[in-house]
Amino acid sequence: MGCLKLTYYEGEETLEKSSLFIEKGLEKNAREEKKCVRGYRYGFQGMERDNEWKGDGNSYNTEYRINDPRLGKWLSVDLLVFSYPNMSPFIYAANSPTLYIDENGEGPVHAMQKMLAQIISGTVAIEITGEVSIGRAYTGAIGKAVDQNGNVMLYYSHTTPFGMSIPGMTAGAKFSLYGGVEKVQDLQGTAFSFGLSGGVPLGPTPFGIGGGIDAEFNPADLVGVSFSGMVDIGIPVWAGFTADVNTTKSFAFFTAAEYKVLLEYGDKVWSKAKSEADRLTKEVNEGLRGNQTVGRWEAGMGDSDYKMEFSLMEDGSYQAIFIGTLYFKGQNGSTDTSTQIRIETGLFFNKDENGNFVSKN
Repeated sequence: MGCLKLTYYEGEETLEKSSLFIEKGLEKNAREEKKCVRGYRYGFQGMERDNEWKGDGNSYNTEYRINDPRLGKWLSVDLLVFSYPNMSPFIYAANSPTLYIDENGEGPVHAMQKMLAQIISGTVAIEITGEVSIGRAYTGAIGKAVDQNGNVMLYYSHTTPFGMSIPGMTAGAKFSLYGGVEKVQDLQGTAFSFGLSGGVPLGPTPFGIGGGIDAEFNPADLVGVSFSGMVDIGIPVWAGFTADVNTTKSFAFFTAAEYKVLLEYGDKVWSKAKSEADRLTKEVNEGLRGNQTVGRWEAGMGDSDYKMEFSLMEDGSYQAIFIGTLYFKGQNGSTDTSTQIRIETGLFFNKDENGNFVSKN
C-alpha cells in the first residue's frame, strides 16, 4: 500500500507523480527524502497516531492518555482508577479490546452500552433490581440507559405483575436492548412485558438463583428484549410465564459531552477528598513531636461516601455537584466524626414539568 503525491514545478507543463512507502514515509524515486502525509491518521481502536514524538506508529494519543504500542501499555494511570479498584490502572478497556472500545475513557461498562446501542441503532439499559413478593410482586429498579449518540438517562422504574407470585425477596440485575428507541428520553412511560423466568435453590440454604428473558411492548409495537439474573430468599424451585406492567420515570438526562464531564469530576472528588484529609491531618497534629498524633483524617473508600446531587441555585436552576465524605479516626482507631467536601461541575440543569433534570444549555 502507498499514497500518491503530486509535485508541481513552476514553468513546466507536466506534473510529477511519485509513489511513497507508507511504512517508512519515504519516496521511492524522489531526488530527496520527503515525508508522506497520511490520508488516515488513526490506528488501534480509533486512537490517533502521534508520529512526531516517537516515530511512525510508535505512539497513540487520546484526549487523556498516551499509549506506546511497543510496550503495550499506557504511560500514565487511568483518570478513573478509583472507580475500578479491581483493575490495573495501566490497562485499556478492561483488558478486553476485542469486546470494548473505550475511546474517550468513559469506562468499559459505559463504552459497551454505547457500542451495543450503535449496533442496534437504539438504546441499551442496565438496571439494579429489587423485589418483594407477598401474593403480588412489587419490583423497583434504578438504571442507566445509553443511546446510540452516547446520551445518558438515569432513571427508576417499578414493575407490577398481572397475576399472583410466590412469596419471597429477590435482588438482581437486568440488561435490556431497545432497538426501536433512538433517544433515551423515549424510554419513559408505561410498557408491557411477557416472558419466561425460573430459579433453583442453593442447596439446603434459603437462598436461590434465577433468571429470565422478556419481550417488552408499548401499546404500538415491540420495544426491546431484556435479560435478567437474580438471587432470591425464601423462594423454592420455580419456573413460569411472566406478564408485567413496567413504568419508567427518568431522573436526569445528560448529553454525551455532559456525561463525560461528570465522569471527570466524579474521579476528581476522591483525589480532592484525599488531599483535604492530608491537610486536616497535618492541621490537627500540628505542634506534636515525633510519631505522636491525635488521630488522622481519611477519605471514605465506600461507594456510599461519594455521590452526585443537584444543588438549587439562586436563579432557580440546578447545578450538578459531587460530594465526598471524610472520616476522622482517633488513636484508638474509632471513627469519631466526619465531614464533607463539594466539587462544582459547572453543568446546569432545569426541572421540566415531570420533575426531570434537563440540561440548561
